[in-house]
Parts: sequence; structure tokens; C-alpha cells
Amino acid sequence: MTEDLQGLIDEGKGFKKDVADPPPQPVVERQDMKNVVGMESILDEVWGCFEDNCPWRIICLYGVRGVGKTTLLENLNSKFSDTTHNFDLVILVKASAGAINIETIQQVMRYRLAIPNEVWDNKNQQGRAAEIFQRLSQRRFALLLDDLRGPINLAEAGVPDRNGSKIVFTKGGQWAGRHVARHGHGTCPYGTARHARGPCRA
Repeated sequence: MTEDLQGLIDEGKGFKKDVADPPPQPVVERQDMKNVVGMESILDEVWGCFEDNCPWRIICLYGVRGVGKTTLLENLNSKFSDTTHNFDLVILVKASAGAINIETIQQVMRYRLAIPNEVWDNKNQQGRAAEIFQRLSQRRFALLLDDLRGPINLAEAGVPDRNGSKIVFTKGGQWAGRHVARHGHGTCPYGTARHARGPCRA
């Protein structure tokens, strides 16, 4: 009996101490709102795209560098903390360390979805995409991508196309066509931020 008990104890020492999932992340990671003259009305226009009666799924904000696209996106992210909405998760991906790519998006999503190391570390990019897809498919989310600099296929990152979720991305220049590929869904050629509710058919 004693030997059997000691055997179970020794066997238990081989297991990882931390096997439980990390605690769930908040719906949105709030950042301090930045006051920019004239941005309130623009922010309200963009926020209108998140209303239930708005059919647009992909919203692009573009304009010359320095016009305030990043600040607008950050304020939009924080607005989810102060305003009633029907989204389960808000994910903000910044281009602070270079251009946004599939790996960058997956790493941020992994953190926001609280995917534990033992699930994440043993998967390749496709496996991680499948894990993200499974978890995001159960939620209505808003994905905010700052400063896209080239074409990107969000399906390869594991982003599902369902549940009334929304995608907002910023881009320099005057045209955003084909910068987000999603299984045949088009992108939104929205002018500048002040025309953020242009004629999108995504």
C-alpha cells in the first residue's frame, strides 16, 4: 500500500505544475483616450459601423502618414470599454515592431484568447490557425489592425468569417483594395477616416 502510494506520488512529479488554462482576458484592453481636435465626429462615424444594422464587415481607414489613423484606432479600441456593444472580444494588433504579418496577428490573438503554452507551443502556423479559428468561432469579435503595409490573408491566421464580427484596418495611401483577402470577400475602399462610412459591399 505504501509502495503504491509512493509510486503515484513519484508519477505525479512528472506532470507540469501549471496545466490549467490562464484566466480569461477582458473583452477589451483599455488604453487612455487621446484628445485630437476634430476626431470625435470621425470616431462616431466609425463606431456606427459596429451597430447591428450596419452590414459592413471590413472597414478600411486610409490616408497619409501622420493624419491620425493610429490614434483613431486606439480610441476606437478604448471606446468599447465605455460604450454598450454586442461584441465578446476586441483585439488590437499594432505594427510597433515592423509590418503586421500572420505570425504577429496569431501571437496577439493567442494572448487575447489566453491559449496556454502546452496547447500553443507544439503547433505549427496551420495548427495555431485552427486553434484560433475554433476559439474565435464561438465569439463575436472586433479585430483592429494598425498600419497594414501589404496584402494579408486573415484566413491563414485563423480568423473566421461569421458571427457578425468586424475587421477594421488602417493603411497609408489612398487605396486599400485587395489588402485583406477573405475567401472571396472584398475589401472596403473607404477614402480617408472622415469618409469611413463610404460605400462598402464586403
